[in-house]
Amino acid sequence: MVKRLKEEGKLVRIGAVLYHRRSGYRYNAMVCAHVDQEAIDEVAERIVKDPMVTHCYQRTPAPDWNYNFYFMYHGKNKEEVEKAIKSLLDEIPSVRNYIILFSEEEFKKTSVEYV
Repeated sequence: MVKRLKEEGKLVRIGAVLYHRRSGYRYNAMVCAHVDQEAIDEVAERIVKDPMVTHCYQRTPAPDWNYNFYFMYHGKNKEEVEKAIKSLLDEIPSVRNYIILFSEEEFKKTSVEYV
């Protein structure tokens, strides 16, 4: 049935949802960075290779918020996450500055439901 649905174009992929907090990865951080525009693709390619990165986005900066690059990083303790992010970004000269925003509470986690 799965093969047929895929051949008919009704099934694109099957994926799993990992509840990272339940699996021991209790600390997640949104990293907001300013990256030179001409280096965005190169930086993204480097960042997404890290297995602890689950999301990576480019966004238009706001007037009082000059960050244009974001990613989520997960780890088992806060110090580990901070150290790993610093180590990762210190290797990339086109990252001008960044901040790390740790999640405090998760309010909603759902997958997209198609009707």
